[in-house]
Amino acid sequence: MSNNDNTPKEPSHTRDAQKDIGSTSTPREPPQLYAELQSRKQLVLQQIFDEIGTSQVNRKSLEFAPPWILETAFEEEHDGNWKEAYTIVPEKEVPAESNVISSHVVYKIKTSESGERKLKARIVPHGNRDKEKNDIRKDSSTAQFDCIRLVLSIAAIFNFRLALADLKGSYLQSGPIKRDIFVRPPKEWNGDRGLLWKLTLLPYGIAEAGRQWATTIEQWMIDAYGMQRVFGISQIYIVKDHQGTLSLIVAKVTDDFLIAGEIESINHFAKELGNRFEIGKYVVDKPFTFNGCDLSQTSLGTITLSMENYFARIKPIELSRTRKKEQGEKATDNEVTMLKSLAGIVNFLGGGALPQASFVASWMQQSTSQLTVGHLVEANNCVKELMKLKPVITFKRVCGHQVITAYICTFADAAFNISRHRSYGQTGLLTGLLIHVGSNETIFHPIDWTSNKQRRVCYSSYGAEILAAADADDRGYYLKSAYNSIFSSTRLKHKLQVDSHALYDTITSLHEGRDFRLRQTVERIRNSFESGDLDTLRWIPGHLNVADALTKRNLHLYEQLNNICTSGELSIDFNVGKELDSITWK
Repeated sequence: MSNNDNTPKEPSHTRDAQKDIGSTSTPREPPQLYAELQSRKQLVLQQIFDEIGTSQVNRKSLEFAPPWILETAFEEEHDGNWKEAYTIVPEKEVPAESNVISSHVVYKIKTSESGERKLKARIVPHGNRDKEKNDIRKDSSTAQFDCIRLVLSIAAIFNFRLALADLKGSYLQSGPIKRDIFVRPPKEWNGDRGLLWKLTLLPYGIAEAGRQWATTIEQWMIDAYGMQRVFGISQIYIVKDHQGTLSLIVAKVTDDFLIAGEIESINHFAKELGNRFEIGKYVVDKPFTFNGCDLSQTSLGTITLSMENYFARIKPIELSRTRKKEQGEKATDNEVTMLKSLAGIVNFLGGGALPQASFVASWMQQSTSQLTVGHLVEANNCVKELMKLKPVITFKRVCGHQVITAYICTFADAAFNISRHRSYGQTGLLTGLLIHVGSNETIFHPIDWTSNKQRRVCYSSYGAEILAAADADDRGYYLKSAYNSIFSSTRLKHKLQVDSHALYDTITSLHEGRDFRLRQTVERIRNSFESGDLDTLRWIPGHLNVADALTKRNLHLYEQLNNICTSGELSIDFNVGKELDSITWK
């Protein structure tokens, strides 16, 4: 911030004790008084949390909260992150055609690993009012849940420890802004209303901020630190030693870093990261929360990903007894909004730790166009079924056993026309790393799954199965490539399991179907089979296909898949099926 005569003075407070409650510096009060003030503050924060949970809200939603706690949060955001982000300019000196946008402040309760609450404020410029936003390149990528699970799988295999590092105000650390934008300060700012902030750095909310930050951090990780990207996954980076052995693997979600490696490698990475950027939090070798998932690791190296805290937020849609009886009635606009909101919450859970929730969310989303009260009742029943499951993924450590074989294992299934008034199939895929150890133990790391409406119209279950197999080939290929780029000597194979005998016979023979578009899809799968990208195609009976839980509403199937995910083991006798290896095919 500039040091001119127009710079506003820091706000004065008559509530010294209240101000000290939010201070992070050494307390000036006696220890007993400081402890009492902290206790009072935590009580207030708990009351706020009971009202808003983990939601991000504006000031109006916090009218019930004492003003001092909001002011403290704003001051920490302004003085901690925005101090160097702008210079002050009198509005009368800014040309009329200049790019001037407004701003506001959002608040969110954050909870530390120790359970301590903190109210965080974020100043958000209204980038949607940016006159130049449509002419700015703004694309950037971030790690998805499958990237996170891949890192956890690698950590369990190599017996790596886990760490979390997040950066403070990351976008503002990406370098200077390259154009002129003036921001009208939020109401929480105590300065002169006739002053504007001329941005010098790029904050969250400006069109190009995400891309500039992604470019900045990636250049540092690759050029300065010497990391390399994992093939096919842009947001996972690795370091190998001189012998080509993996020593560090990192997944980046915006400004949060999931790190796995030996303790020395982790600490060295964190130290160099802190030398270049300001780190807000660093947790190593103990449980922490990353991207909504609670991660923990046993002394033997087994890793658990849990979303039980998030799971507790999911509640069925409130319907009166009278309304439940009106099942044929069209849903109101408010009920449609509630179902869409519920579908979004369920979908996030499904992406992270409960594959079955992906199917439920997909079904909900496909129902919204012609929604009736009957759909709402059915959606509530689906949610109640999910509540009988446990949103936990276990990545077992291989210890004390000889690995017999390991490969990428994909289960593919399809259901035809799961929603009314549609001629689309539903694809269900589950892909993971399968490891046979000892004589009778099979470890399974679930990495990637999906349940989605197929992009093409289908006229039969057979056609839906072919489209699902093609998607399974694509998704399995990228995961196989990722694992093989991480391992130095091992080359994993990809084996695809299907429960459609007609599909198996079609792909493993030279038979040509009558549907020309499906014939093209079959040929594509055959080409993948012949090239060795898909190593094995295996038919298994339907009751062994765990992907059924991603295409059908069935609590028994849900529980079967849930047992696999929570135990980290797969007990399936593949010998009851039949398979064709790509080598035999040739």
